[in-house]
Amino acid sequence: MKPLITINQSILTGVFATVVVGLMASASLSAATIVEYTFDSNTSATTVDANLDLATVISGGSGITAPTRSATDGGTTFVRASDTSTTTLTVGTAITNNDYLSFSVDVAAGYQMDLTSLVFDFGYTAGANYTPDKQFKAYLFTSVDGFVDSGDIVGSDTIIVDQENTGIQWPGEDTTIALSDARFQGLTGSTEFRIYLADTTGDSNHIHRFDDITLNGEVAAIVPEPGNFALIGGLLALGWLMIRRRA
Repeated sequence: MKPLITINQSILTGVFATVVVGLMASASLSAATIVEYTFDSNTSATTVDANLDLATVISGGSGITAPTRSATDGGTTFVRASDTSTTTLTVGTAITNNDYLSFSVDVAAGYQMDLTSLVFDFGYTAGANYTPDKQFKAYLFTSVDGFVDSGDIVGSDTIIVDQENTGIQWPGEDTTIALSDARFQGLTGSTEFRIYLADTTGDSNHIHRFDDITLNGEVAAIVPEPGNFALIGGLLALGWLMIRRRA
């Protein structure tokens, strides 16, 4: 009977160690690039986490022409200011007119997504007849909060057309929008991200331009809630007790 006890003790020890190591490994994962759009050849994602089922191409709302890829600086995407259907720098008009860029990510079954930030290069280009002191603005919304009004804005950035330059601010500036608070943790299923566009130009010579749109965080296997740790420990203890009684 002694060998039987030894074997089962080894099995229990191995199971417990596997559970603990697995949980520790999941907890120690560091933030990384989940999805990235570099526009090197098209508007599809160039980097997609292995635990995502899907990252859609960059698309546009009904208020703008479909986002266009340009070969500028190795690849960018742009939307003309005349396509944003607004000459007023308000997010309300952008929402009403569906003036936005969009992409969605779908998390694989059994996994969850914890976000840290969305980063993108945001700037503008313009033709010879650019108008100084005009503004471009980008507002980030997600399906976590919805797309109803300004109360759903996650973050934003503003670019001002410089009177001193020749109508070009590109490459632009890196915009980082934090996504580290609780509502962007433990996401499952599909999440949509929209960048609404507004400007004070309404002029086809003025162009919203984006590059290197990057979603950061981690996608990891769903682990038991803290309350389940006690259950796991209890089951292991019960199994050990049953083996000793049989012995």
